[in-house]
Amino acid sequence: MQQYFQTILRRPGIVLSVLAASWALCALGLPRIRFDNNPDSFLPPHHEAYRIKKTVEEKFGLEDPMLLAVITGEPDGIYRPGPLKRIQELTGEIERILAGYPDLVPHPVYSLATEKDVELAGGILHETPFLEPFPETDEDLRRLKAAVSRLELYTGVIVSEDGSAGAIIIVPPRGRAEEVHARVARLLDERREPDLELLLAGEAAVRSKMGSAVAGDAFRLNPLCVAVIVVFLYIAFRNLAGIVLPLTVVGWSTVVMLGLMAYAGSPVYIITNAILVTVVSLGVADSIHILGEYYRARELDGAASSRDLVARVNVRLWAPVFYTSVTDMVGFASLCLTGLMPPLERFGLFAALGCGASLIASQSLLPAAIALLDPVLRRHKRRRDWAGEGRLQKILAGLGEAIRRNPRKVALACAAVVAAGAALATRVRVDQSMVSAFDEEDEIVQSDRKVNRLFHGTYFLDVVIDGGRPGALAEPELLRRIHALEETAKRLEHVKGSISVAGFARKLNQILHDWEPSELRIPEDVATVREHFSLLDASPSKKADFLRTVDPPLQTANVRLRLSTGRYVDERVVVEAMDRHIAELFPAGGPVKASLAGRVNMDYHWVRLIVRSNVWNVACSMTIVFLLLMPLFRSLTAGFLCVVPVASAIACTYALMVLVGIDLGIGTSMFASLATGVGVNFPIHVLTRLRRAMGPEALGEQAAFAEMFRLTGKALLFNAMSVCFGFLALLVSDLPLLRHFGLMISAGIGTACIASLTLLPALVAWLKPRVVYGPRRPEGA
Repeated sequence: MQQYFQTILRRPGIVLSVLAASWALCALGLPRIRFDNNPDSFLPPHHEAYRIKKTVEEKFGLEDPMLLAVITGEPDGIYRPGPLKRIQELTGEIERILAGYPDLVPHPVYSLATEKDVELAGGILHETPFLEPFPETDEDLRRLKAAVSRLELYTGVIVSEDGSAGAIIIVPPRGRAEEVHARVARLLDERREPDLELLLAGEAAVRSKMGSAVAGDAFRLNPLCVAVIVVFLYIAFRNLAGIVLPLTVVGWSTVVMLGLMAYAGSPVYIITNAILVTVVSLGVADSIHILGEYYRARELDGAASSRDLVARVNVRLWAPVFYTSVTDMVGFASLCLTGLMPPLERFGLFAALGCGASLIASQSLLPAAIALLDPVLRRHKRRRDWAGEGRLQKILAGLGEAIRRNPRKVALACAAVVAAGAALATRVRVDQSMVSAFDEEDEIVQSDRKVNRLFHGTYFLDVVIDGGRPGALAEPELLRRIHALEETAKRLEHVKGSISVAGFARKLNQILHDWEPSELRIPEDVATVREHFSLLDASPSKKADFLRTVDPPLQTANVRLRLSTGRYVDERVVVEAMDRHIAELFPAGGPVKASLAGRVNMDYHWVRLIVRSNVWNVACSMTIVFLLLMPLFRSLTAGFLCVVPVASAIACTYALMVLVGIDLGIGTSMFASLATGVGVNFPIHVLTRLRRAMGPEALGEQAAFAEMFRLTGKALLFNAMSVCFGFLALLVSDLPLLRHFGLMISAGIGTACIASLTLLPALVAWLKPRVVYGPRRPEGA
């Protein structure tokens, strides 16, 4: 490495020119970066739940809609001329908004203003629009309520069960949900009335709001993170160079990383919105250590040239800097290697590339810049002595001496804390939902809660049933099994409604028997069922609804269940119960096959992947980190000693999640593997410093501990604080998901630093491992 740094320092201008050119090339790609807030992206395209959801969407034209609720607040309040007129006007406005888009699904807007009553006359179903002629009198309104109520298709869907609210269902064209939501939201702002409450809910509305929040966070969080790091760099170095040089390193590496993302066509997901904060926060660590060592060398040898000092310092530090950067990359790469969730994979891949770029910059750009600019020129010389006898150094040296004198007590005390944390960590709860990405008091969350209380729910679980041959869905026995499945499902908590081909068969039979309640049943033979279904040809609106439940050959059906919650803890109960019921009603190996689909099924599977990915990521990163430390220290003991404080930090951070009520979700699931890769940096530096002090420098145990705490300990503290407070900038995010991610990463890294400066030195002083003390007996032995 001596030759490498000498080459860098002989031609610093050329090195900086090459790096500047690569920076400019990557910067050209930045305008290509795009956002992707589609929850479908959380499952890989080859996953069965993803595949079958897309099949349902294509076969039955079912998309995840948004719902505009018109709420009166009074029972049967929707059956008044004023609210009905408002539904009619808003429906027309929304239809005009959607008319400008291509690729609309059939019947993209439906409400009381678009739907029709049906009557049987002369053996033919006749349609009559609910609001034509517009009901004005009390008698007209009573007839409207009776007509809507007798068609279960509409109750809880476009009219609440108590009649206090009506709904306009909007199915936006694919990929245009955010745009449609924004236009509808502007429409509502223009048309609000004091006596009506207008709320937008549903997945498309949540997704749109999330897109706006992610974009807003990107422009707010990243500058704040940089500002926080600038403050800590100033406190650490007290000079301009100590701020500018580390920021130049991270500025180059982050542009390179984002440019690679753009050229690769990788979108920014909700969680990868934190990638810039991550790389900036971590990227300053190497610069802090290198500049700290440089200032220390300057104090010891004031006559040496900056180029000689830079070469000397970098030769001494390249190994720990290289391995700490590689362990950072391992922590991120573990998210990619498990191959479970695309957003986590992309976050891991490009964060690892960002850390790699930071390593390149710290080992080329930084020494070249120091050699050219000489940060200890008179205009940069105003600073505190980095390794002098200031108050912080004295405190750290005192801590080191106390640990050295009482290693067993300190180690056992730390072990007790870790054991308590590990016990508490077993109570971590797994939960996630789309609306949990927002604060409870957020308008979109409150709208979601209220709409799902009033209506049958905006969360859908589909059951796809393949009869095995055309015409199978006209057989009464199969229709009865489908009806039994619906009835069983509706006995589950949070399942509030359903629609299916069996429901159409029952309702058509009732209509043909003059709406007799006892005739709400499935006919006895196939011919009658087919005859009833054929009546729908004269009712285009009902035919469109019918074809959302079954394909024209009557071979494949879709039963759509409506849930009032999107929380994983609730969805899991429903999904697992439905799996059991499907197995009972449609046994494996039989002619009829049934499987779950829909948004709820997708959510269930990707949240389960969170648990799997969390376990695999931690195991993968721990294993790789342990293996990487062996060539650095040439010792299994050293690998064990480095992993202990990191594992302890992770256990304590999980305990913190339990204490503050944070669930394990998409954001918090990543902290453990990242904390492993980043947190191991601290024990690497501690062991490297102690090993060198006890070996080549032959300082003796007491002096070695004092030197490590005064110099390395200070660097680690500022490193940890800059990283932690950089991530804590995420606390100003509009999204709790990112706030929890920042908090857990900060807690994990901060705890790893503390454990590395308490538990690790105590273990070293107590066990006196050969990798640190060497073959000779330590002083006083």
